This record gives sequence, structure tokens and C-alpha cells, in this order.
Amino acid sequence: KQVKHGNQVIADRLCRLPCEVVDFTAGQDCDEAQKRKYRLTYGFLNRFRRELAARPLHKRWGPSHPFYALYNIGPYTFVPHRVAWKRSTKSFAATVLGAVKMPMLGNRLVLANADAMVIDLSSEARAHFVCGLLNSDFARHRIDRSITTKAHRDIISVVPLPRLDRHNDAHVEVVRLSRELHSAVAKNEQKQTDKLQLDLDLIARSILEKMC
Repeated sequence: KQVKHGNQVIADRLCRLPCEVVDFTAGQDCDEAQKRKYRLTYGFLNRFRRELAARPLHKRWGPSHPFYALYNIGPYTFVPHRVAWKRSTKSFAATVLGAVKMPMLGNRLVLANADAMVIDLSSEARAHFVCGLLNSDFARHRIDRSITTKAHRDIISVVPLPRLDRHNDAHVEVVRLSRELHSAVAKNEQKQTDKLQLDLDLIARSILEKMC
């Protein structure tokens, strides 16, 4: 399943396996425990032992951990409403990550890999508000000028993002436009995307210029 904003592909494949969060610092024999509890899943992962053990992050942080260990994962990883963008880019573009409907599996949360930067928001409306402002020409121009090698999490600090005010008509309009832009991009409706982007650029500029 692809999740896109413009030409930016954020995530391209989703896979669901039995899993649980294990605290490696607790001294638990994690590898043996997982072998017993998830025998078939462990067998599947073991087919890729060489590739998984060769990951740079695993070599740096986890030689004493199981070969399938994952890193930089916490409660923030599974927040329902997030904004994500590519880490390696010179042309910033953001997208809202939430749940997608998968055949036979139903609704499943989209998780970004290590090539994407992610910030979590408390609601779907707030996620679209932040995403809409960040995708405006005013914000993207500032961000693109500030990117050196990577677009890390703190890169968006160059844009003075206000809190969403649900009683502010301009704020509500940004949320609406961001939602419609995501829908238009997903349907490859280029004319509608261009029109919505122009509207978003105008309303976002009127908000952000007051914050500078």
C-alpha cells in the first residue's frame, strides 16, 4: 500500500506479524522466550537472520540482543495521528499517517520506516492542520533553504506553527484543504490537486506571516 503526498512515497509495504514490546534492559532471555511463544514467526524471521543481523543500527546498538530486535520504537510509534516526511530530501513534503483499510485485515495503522521523520499529534484535525501549514509554499520555501544533508525532526522549527484554534475560520479551512488534498492526490486528480494547493498556499501564508 502506498501513502503519498505529491511525489513523495512515505511507506510502500505493510506486513502484520504477531509481536510484543520487549524491554531488553530487563535481563530477560528474549530470544529463547520468543522461540517458544511465536515458533512459526521466529522460523520466518530466522530465514532472514543474515540480513537482519547485518543492519547498521543492530551492529551499533544490539550485538547482545536478538537478531530481529527493532530500535527507536516507543508509545509514540503507535499514535493514531502523525505527520511524516522523508528524511533524505531537498524538497520537503509532508503527509498525514493514520489507519488504512487492508484486504482481509481491516483497518491497520501505517508505520513509517527509519527513512521518514514522524511527529505525533493528538487528533486527526491537528495532524491535518500541521501538515497543511507545512505543505504550503511559505513553509516549504523556509524548510528547503534550511536543509543541509537531512530533513531531521527539528527542521520544522523554522516555521512558526500556531496551535489549532477550532473557532478560527482560517485554521478550519487549512484542515479541510489538507484533507481534500490527501484525497485528490490518492486519486491522481492533478487539476484538483493544483487548485487545492493554490488555495492552501494563500490561506497558510495569511496565518504564518502573522506568526513571524
